[in-house]
Amino acid sequence: MRCGWITVIRRRALCTMPAFSHGHARACTVEYVTTPYDSPPCDSHPVKVPTVSNAPSPTPDFDLAQFLPYLLNQAAEATSHDFHAVYRDTYGMTRTQWRVLANLGKFGAMTARDICATSHIDKTKVSRAIAVLEAGQILTRTTSDHDRRVEILALTAQGRAVFAELGTLASRYDASLRATLGQQQAANLESLLKMLMGLSANGPNQP
Repeated sequence: MRCGWITVIRRRALCTMPAFSHGHARACTVEYVTTPYDSPPCDSHPVKVPTVSNAPSPTPDFDLAQFLPYLLNQAAEATSHDFHAVYRDTYGMTRTQWRVLANLGKFGAMTARDICATSHIDKTKVSRAIAVLEAGQILTRTTSDHDRRVEILALTAQGRAVFAELGTLASRYDASLRATLGQQQAANLESLLKMLMGLSANGPNQP
């Protein structure tokens, strides 16, 4: 006797490379594949429900919605969502690719390590972003004259043009957000955020 059939639905997306030179978003085709799976006999593999003994009771004093790091993260997601759509839809960029572009546009030549330290982004994500931007002719890599193990990153002429366009749009978005908050609250928020960013790695409660 069989318990029945289980339908497994897999989502498969086929995407082209981002067309940076033409300002087109990345095109993706999503395909859903349905795979029937014949389950084993009901009595051959009984379902085992795990039990937890002596589990600690929930802590009533903790509320994630009031947890400051969580609130900061949610605020960042909410305020950056609309602008994320700008560089994604226009150039097919991810958030990490945009941050790499913005850092190179502001500081000029940098190493991947510099970008990781400045943006607090994992080096694996930065490396992937650099590879895609290089393939799209947005940036170049050259070996350092002082250390052959180090690569210097810089924007190409096309990369500088992309940064100029997105930088202008980012400035407008920032001005709109500040206007919504009001001049004083925006200034206070900026001051508090910079103070938080300047906290030492030991945490706020450590000397």
